[in-house]
Amino acid sequence: MKGGELSQALMLYRALVNEKIQSNWVLPERLSQEEDLEAVVVVRARRDGTVFDIDFEKKSGNSYFDDSVLKAILKSKPFPPFPDIYSPQEEEIVIRFAPENVRS
Repeated sequence: MKGGELSQALMLYRALVNEKIQSNWVLPERLSQEEDLEAVVVVRARRDGTVFDIDFEKKSGNSYFDDSVLKAILKSKPFPPFPDIYSPQEEEIVIRFAPENVRS
C-alpha cells in the first residue's frame, strides 16, 4: 500500500468524525457571537469506532462552551469504524472547536 493512500484514508476518516461531531454540536445562542472562544480536544478511538478517551488539550475558559463541546463528542459516539486500508488498532484525533464551526 502506498503512503499517500494511507494518509488520504486517514484524512477522510478524520473528516467523517469531524462532520459527525459538528452535526451534533449545539452551542447556546449567546455564545455563538463570542469570537475568542476556542477549545481543542484530543479523542482516542479504537478500530471499531469505540471512543475510549476524551481529553481537553485546551479549554476555552467558558464552562458552557466546553460543556457543549463535550456533549457533542459524547453524542457522536461511537465514531465510524476505521477504513479497511488503515490498520492501526487505535487513533488519536485532535479536534478544534470555535463558534464559527457551528451549524445554525
